[in-house]
Order: sequence, then C-alpha cells, then structure tokens
Amino acid sequence: GAAANLFLQTGKRQGEVDVKGAYLASLDFTLKASDKVTLGLGTEIISGNDADAGETGAFFPLYGTNHKFNGFMDYFYVVNNAHTIGLFDVHASANFNLGKKSSLLVKVLNFSGEQELPSGDKALGTEIDLVFSKAFKGYALKLGYSQMFASNGMYELKGLDESLAAGSQNWAWAMLV
Repeated sequence: GAAANLFLQTGKRQGEVDVKGAYLASLDFTLKASDKVTLGLGTEIISGNDADAGETGAFFPLYGTNHKFNGFMDYFYVVNNAHTIGLFDVHASANFNLGKKSSLLVKVLNFSGEQELPSGDKALGTEIDLVFSKAFKGYALKLGYSQMFASNGMYELKGLDESLAAGSQNWAWAMLV
C-alpha cells in the first residue's frame, strides 16, 4: 500500500510571527513480502525557516502527534520549530510476524536538515527503533527500544558541544494496551 500526506501552513503564530509557505509532506510505501514479513519505505520533509525577519517558513505542528513522525525518540517534533532548518527523514522498516500473536518492528530513520546549518552541514543522525508486540486475551504488551546515532550536525542544531552530551542516546519503554 501507499500513503501520502501534504500539510500547508500560513497565518500568525507565537508572538505574531507571519508563517509563509510552511509545509510538511510525507510519502510511505508498504509491501507485504510474505505472511511473516511486511516491508516499508518512506520519506518526510518538514520546511525550515528560510523567510525574512518577522516571518518564518518553518512548519509548526499545532497539535502533538508524538511518535507518529520522525522516530520514537522525538528529537525533532517536540520542540519550538520557529527558527529551525527543517527536517528531511528517509526511513525503512520491516515488521516480522513471529507467531499468531507476536511481532517485531524494526525501523531505521536517517535525518538531515531540509536546509544547511551555519557550518554548511545537513546530516543530523540515524535512529533505530525496535518494537516487540505480544497479544493476549483482551490486552497486549508492547516493549520498545530506540537508539540515536547523532552526527556532528545534531550537536550544532541543539547548540550543545559534543563533549557535554551523553555518550549514548537511547530510550526503552513498556506499554500495556
């Protein structure tokens, strides 16, 4: 299957900044390779701020959809996007059916800026997300783990010297549904 989304944004936001030409576009493809494996490939682009003073071209998500876009670690979505370089995300996934009631999702996402950082760099890093799901009678258990492999651009974007950042950027979680 395939899914495509395009969101455009204009108007005022945060301190009366004019939003002009901001957009988010995504395209995802899935292929059921067999009864046990579903493959996915997709991309997403979020506009960055290329506007004049008092304006922004950066797309600003008005309502949170945490974890829906750009990986489960939310390095880019849960922030103030008024002055960002935007985001370009290319991702691939495989969902393995491990039995009647269990599955494992493996997703790899590569992030770069939609625009260049002041250094001229665009590369931000790569994230790997793993989610194990097990269904039981009336409920399900989900376990997840994510690992970020940041590039130099990530530290520049976040305004943090690499020596001050944690050596490992990861996140684990459990959820009862």
